Amino acid sequence: MSREERYHEELETRIEKHGVKLKKLFSKANKSIVQEITDLYARFAESGEELVSLIYNAARLDLIMTSIKTILHTLRMEEEQQLRITWAEEYKLSLFHHLYFLEQDAQVEVRLPQINTGMVIAALERPWKGRHFSKRIRMRTDLLAAAMEDVITQGATQGWGVTRTAKEITKRTSESWSSAQRLARTELNRAAAQGQTMAYQANSDIVSEKEFCATLDKRTSSECRKLDGKRYPLDYDTADNPGREGERIPNHPNCRSYWRPVLKSKVLEKLERQRAYRIDQERGYTSARTFKEWADKKGLAA
Repeated sequence: MSREERYHEELETRIEKHGVKLKKLFSKANKSIVQEITDLYARFAESGEELVSLIYNAARLDLIMTSIKTILHTLRMEEEQQLRITWAEEYKLSLFHHLYFLEQDAQVEVRLPQINTGMVIAALERPWKGRHFSKRIRMRTDLLAAAMEDVITQGATQGWGVTRTAKEITKRTSESWSSAQRLARTELNRAAAQGQTMAYQANSDIVSEKEFCATLDKRTSSECRKLDGKRYPLDYDTADNPGREGERIPNHPNCRSYWRPVLKSKVLEKLERQRAYRIDQERGYTSARTFKEWADKKGLAA
């Protein structure tokens, strides 16, 4: 297994951890919404009025939906904030790890690119599939609000009790969490791919191209399988050279593809000759058994 493959296995673990955090956010929002529904049923029970009258009173329906939308707005903001933080962390983690991989493979000191918050934000803000991830989150929470209004209306007209209505609300929330997890997986793979690209571009003296690598198994999509092994310029899928739809990483939701560097053969031959004369230390190669050891020697906060 290559270092890049192992990195993406570890990325999947980080994605799952992010999903656990997401689930807590969605569970908290669902609990608040179910409480709103419970209170609604209690108010109608006290008044002796039929719940079905709710759908014939726009003001009442708007009132409960305003409360639900407020809860979902908070959920959306918290989800986006968490994803932004995790995206930036993954970008830098990928950048540093793939610099380490390059140095260990070529056994020559790599160039460490200067990065700042603005650069990371610029990479994060670039749209995928024509939309920024914050817009995709907003669209999903809007759909969730509409689905919950449908549940409340259906529950009122069909005479559901509070237990049945709460169960249906929880089902819709769970479906939205699954969608949020899928979005996170896609975005964090994009962060890793952008970090790889930055590492390769900074070392164009030893890297000639980057190669598309699909994770080949029964779940591999047909489009990624066709692209496996195809090579691209180092600046491909950046602001200067935008990627083509259907040929990007990620290539689709839940995509598990990644880049692999193509090292320049003439450079490697030259390095081998230099090592034969025992001058590799002059080139600054940092021998390290682990990424952490390498990062410590480089003075990187990894």
